[in-house]
Amino acid sequence: MAGDLVDLALMEPAPDHADFLVQKWLDDELLLVCVPGHTLWDTDLLPVAELSRLHYVLREPKTVIRILVDKALQDIGIPHIQVAMELNSTKTIMAMLDQGKHVHFLPVSRRRRRWRNNVSSISRSRGCASNATCGSPAAAHN
Repeated sequence: MAGDLVDLALMEPAPDHADFLVQKWLDDELLLVCVPGHTLWDTDLLPVAELSRLHYVLREPKTVIRILVDKALQDIGIPHIQVAMELNSTKTIMAMLDQGKHVHFLPVSRRRRRWRNNVSSISRSRGCASNATCGSPAAAHN
């Protein structure tokens, strides 16, 4: 981009560069999701402190979604979580979640049909604050 080869780019996260005009185009949320059979399946509210006790299946480090998840957790005072596996495909992540032992952060904008029908949305990251409770309305369980 800096070499004038690109006029427009949709990027996540936004670059911090003096020569770029950055305009936010999507305000996304992260959902903490699990599958039927997980102990949190019917949970609407989750204390923020519980986030550090869960076992996660996440994308590998340095991917955009992982950077966003790590930043969102740090913003609410959770610098470290228990990452059981770091995987590079949504299909593999879903297979691991199907075992019912892990949770995963999923951007609302990236929910696909299978995710929408077979996961419970536990929390919306915007609804969390340090020493608070994360939650989503029952309508988020779709």
